[in-house]
Amino acid sequence: MDPKLYYLNYGERRYDTHRIEPYAREHWEFQAVLRGRIGALLEDGRIDWGERALWAFAPGCGHGWTGQPGRVAEVMVFHLSAPDHLLAGEVERRGGMLRIGLPAAARAWIKAQGEQLRGDYANPNECSFLKVSHLLTGLSLMLLSGSGYQPRLDVEQLGRERVDRALYWYRQNLERNPAVERVAGAVGVSAVHLRRLFAMVAGQSPKQAFQAIRMAHARTLLRDPRLTVEAVAARLDFADASSFARAYRAHSGESPRARADAG
Repeated sequence: MDPKLYYLNYGERRYDTHRIEPYAREHWEFQAVLRGRIGALLEDGRIDWGERALWAFAPGCGHGWTGQPGRVAEVMVFHLSAPDHLLAGEVERRGGMLRIGLPAAARAWIKAQGEQLRGDYANPNECSFLKVSHLLTGLSLMLLSGSGYQPRLDVEQLGRERVDRALYWYRQNLERNPAVERVAGAVGVSAVHLRRLFAMVAGQSPKQAFQAIRMAHARTLLRDPRLTVEAVAARLDFADASSFARAYRAHSGESPRARADAG
């Protein structure tokens, strides 16, 4: 589902004289105090005060707003569709509300996003969802980081990501036939660790996986009538056509010349 911006408002507020009584919103509310100090009125009667702060409230978590007598605050308010499950889970764990302090750079970013989205809120277009997605992702990261959230280390997922990155990097550099050690360094692990990850995730060694990629590319090149077997061998960094032919035959069960002749 595309992210949606249901409500956008910003500017100076006098919550001391224009108090908002608690009620439950239909969507997620994010309210940032860019200047000044305000308080979130909670349904149990408590007031959660914050200066230069950002709140996130889950749908159904009743709340209102108040301010300090005689003080004006500048705020930015967004009502948005559901954020990433990480933030949603963290807010739920904290009872439906999360507040963090906002450094100057974060306040400037939020203000810029609101100003940029003003036109999209009034007149949505085909690119609006990208801007809203950017806003929602940024707010989620701010809140998770500012709240001290500690990401769980999913060893299996991390292993898959490392293997995918290694395979991708090899594909981008396969005509140089980089060694396993070079690929491992490019993705930030040792060669020994990369071999362990490939065994765990792919059930084969990096060398076997890279050779399969190399041979698949060779098969594509051999279909080009302008390229000789010798030229393909050179493109793939084989010492000579004979060593290429042996490797190709061992992998595919046919000679490269037979593949080239078949087109």
